[in-house]
Amino acid sequence: QATLQPQQWIEINSKGKHDNYYIVSYLAGAVAILCTIYLVSKLWPALIKSAPWDPTPMRIVKIMLEMAGVKKGETLYDLGCGDGRIIITAAKMYGAEAVGVELDPLRYLITKARIKFNGLKNATVLRENFFNVDFSKADVVTLFLYKSVNNRLKNKFASQLRDGSRIVSYIWKFDKWIPEKVDEKNRVYLYIVKKGVAK
Repeated sequence: QATLQPQQWIEINSKGKHDNYYIVSYLAGAVAILCTIYLVSKLWPALIKSAPWDPTPMRIVKIMLEMAGVKKGETLYDLGCGDGRIIITAAKMYGAEAVGVELDPLRYLITKARIKFNGLKNATVLRENFFNVDFSKADVVTLFLYKSVNNRLKNKFASQLRDGSRIVSYIWKFDKWIPEKVDEKNRVYLYIVKKGVAK
């Protein structure tokens, strides 16, 4: 039976230490990258004066689109589209002409990349403040914003959206507007524009 000499033991132990060093270094680098991405995602909105991103759960995305009754060829706008999950789902599953509006440059690029990756010709994203966007072509508008922002959009919706256009809001209602459909369990509200006023 072969016996390892002391020098051989030293070489083996030294190699093992080097391997462990590289593994620990790689893990530390990965953790540092993840922490940096997390901090940037949290601090970036404040730096560019954009709203924080709280992604709509995919389960709610489907409920919103079903409640809106999205049809093939209809135009849907998602305000503050984040990673594009609503417009991508609307384009892929419902055949809608889906438009996302996102001011944050990082989320805009993520959405743009996801649209290209999915090969969607009927989805697009605008890097724009949605208060400056014309919604006159919209059949459906989806949003998950804040109550105060919803109410600031009321006049814009009333003046630009056509009769029969649908607005679906997650979590927040519009003051003094009566929703056509309500899912209280999931806090999803459907409004239909009638004569310049959503009801």
